[in-house]
Amino acid sequence: MGIYDERPWLARFDSGQPVDIEVAYGSALEMCAASVARAPDAPAIRYFDGVITLRELDGLSDAFACGLLDSGITRGDRVARAHRLLHTGMAAYKYPRHVELLDELPTTVTGKLLRRELRARDQAAADGG
Repeated sequence: MGIYDERPWLARFDSGQPVDIEVAYGSALEMCAASVARAPDAPAIRYFDGVITLRELDGLSDAFACGLLDSGITRGDRVARAHRLLHTGMAAYKYPRHVELLDELPTTVTGKLLRRELRARDQAAADGG
């Protein structure tokens, strides 16, 4: 069995293109820390007329993590954030009116979300039950 049998997409690569990439970091956190150390004043985010540097973004993310810890969230907890401008460019009926935090979502054995159970739960709450 040749390499193209195991990884057929490689046949589309230009000759001389590397077929494997060496991962230099064990996690995204390590990669970000290395980027901050290498070029702390480099732009990380450009928005309208503003810029947030890698150093500023690192500080903001540390502050955010501390805020999560202070509010009782621990490693492994799932967190969702709804942005206040979430509905921009979206039809009014699509954006959430109410957000509820659940410890766990109902899923099938394959991991698919059981929407019918969520709808039944919402209907029971609306009916006063």
